Amino acid sequence: MLWMETYLFYCSVRLGALVASTLAFVSCSLIGLALIIFGLDILNPILKIFNEDEHFRHHFVVKKLTKMVDEDSEKLLILFHLYLFGHMISSVSAFYGAWKIKKYYLIPLAIFEFVRVLYCLAFHILLMTVCKNKLNLGILITATLGGGFVILYLGYNWATLVALYQIITLINSERYKSVYGDDPFHPLIPKTYNPDVMENVRVLVTPSSLDIDEQKLRNATKQPTVIAVIPTEQGNHVQRSLNWGKSKWATPARKPLIVSPVHTVQQVKSNDKAYDEAYNYWQWSELTPAVTERNKRNIYGSNWKY
Repeated sequence: MLWMETYLFYCSVRLGALVASTLAFVSCSLIGLALIIFGLDILNPILKIFNEDEHFRHHFVVKKLTKMVDEDSEKLLILFHLYLFGHMISSVSAFYGAWKIKKYYLIPLAIFEFVRVLYCLAFHILLMTVCKNKLNLGILITATLGGGFVILYLGYNWATLVALYQIITLINSERYKSVYGDDPFHPLIPKTYNPDVMENVRVLVTPSSLDIDEQKLRNATKQPTVIAVIPTEQGNHVQRSLNWGKSKWATPARKPLIVSPVHTVQQVKSNDKAYDEAYNYWQWSELTPAVTERNKRNIYGSNWKY
């Protein structure tokens, strides 16, 4: 799924949606009960904090809210109760949708929960900004982290509703029904499933650091491998040597820069096979540095005449 497969790493997403809808209903009920008992007086401490701040006291939102609490408290109280009642109705609808596996009943609560996450996050940021000069540093950090975790949990509950909506969409698809049947509570076992057959799984184990060091050490001590890139047919090499001896360039004044230790065809034929495989098919300048250094006198010609 896009968001999650389990709720709090233990419960199912369906059970998580039931828990989220229940918590939403309880929280809205408690806030509505507090408004009925105390009225808008529960907003006075918060408004006092914002009105005492030099930066926020002149903000139009703070002024408007303060004026509505003082003059139009009944209208504001009705708006709060309407919002809380709509949130409670949507939580009941989501509970029914999660219980009966009906995805469209989850949409109202998902919208309400997303809006609640947004305004709770904005209110928490503004409140911590105002209180940064009024609270102790330890209390301020604790309040910031505590409120952040609460908002994170509210967002997690919203993501649970979205995940359940996706799961219900999946189990109502024709592809799912063709494999597992129409009843999501009692899915059918696929015909191709055989519990007695064990699949072969290839496991790639990452080597430890000690194994890597050992491999590096083994590669460092290994002798370099010489790979032949010139054709390995001895007859072609002999034929090229004969052609070079008959050409006009094979004169004392035109010695090649790279001189092989094998000068004549008879010497080539007399050498053993191992020597031919080791040196006959390579230019001497292409051999390893150690061999090149050892045979430097045999490699480079010193008599040049132009």
